[in-house]
Amino acid sequence: VILCRSRSELRQPHSWRAVPSVQEMKISRQKNAFVWLARRISWILRSVVNKFSVLSPQGEVGPPRRLERGESSVNGVGLHEVLIESPRHNGLMARFRASHLQRILERYRHRFAEFYRDPRVRHVIIFKNHGADAGASQQHPHSQIVGLPVVPGQVVERTERARRFFDETGHCLACMEISQERTHGRRVITESDDFVTFIPYAALSPYHLWIFPKAHVACFSAQPLETLAELATTLRTILEGGRYVG
Repeated sequence: VILCRSRSELRQPHSWRAVPSVQEMKISRQKNAFVWLARRISWILRSVVNKFSVLSPQGEVGPPRRLERGESSVNGVGLHEVLIESPRHNGLMARFRASHLQRILERYRHRFAEFYRDPRVRHVIIFKNHGADAGASQQHPHSQIVGLPVVPGQVVERTERARRFFDETGHCLACMEISQERTHGRRVITESDDFVTFIPYAALSPYHLWIFPKAHVACFSAQPLETLAELATTLRTILEGGRYVG
């Protein structure tokens, strides 16, 4: 996928893009007239179909096919987009303004909901790899959104665990975890009016963090839009702090 501004505009058709606001153009013009001229007809966020998609956007999922040992498979049909987070090749999410992070989160939310409108999609994953060690093949800041034709086994297991907990106790498992973490506070990293960030018990890896909304919602797309500014501030605090750890 071609990600840089001058090349991507020529080679990669976009699903969606955002252009700079009047205020952003004024700021850029004050800093550098050339930058302002380059950006006034350009973009600050773009979403493009992944050229090397893990799934095919054409075709139907079809009925599951039974394999050996009771396993099954379906056609590899689904959606896969790349969200280019900045026209700057050396941009770093930890250094983005909170307002820009909010715009990224709003696009996550929008594309998340749009993917689920496709009847072939059963589960949507938003993820970001940073650095070669994490599997990133491009230095340019970007995220990926995948619409799968199946629900991953780990998600099924977590959902079943939450359902069993509710059946046994009458309480939401996520709400219980938030309450317990806030009570003893040892693993809480940040807390705001609408979100709490903490290290999960028996974390699987270093820097493993969970950001939980305090609102009782079951899906990211159901998160109130007005809370995304606060989520962006929380995310920037965590990412910026992580740059100076270790």
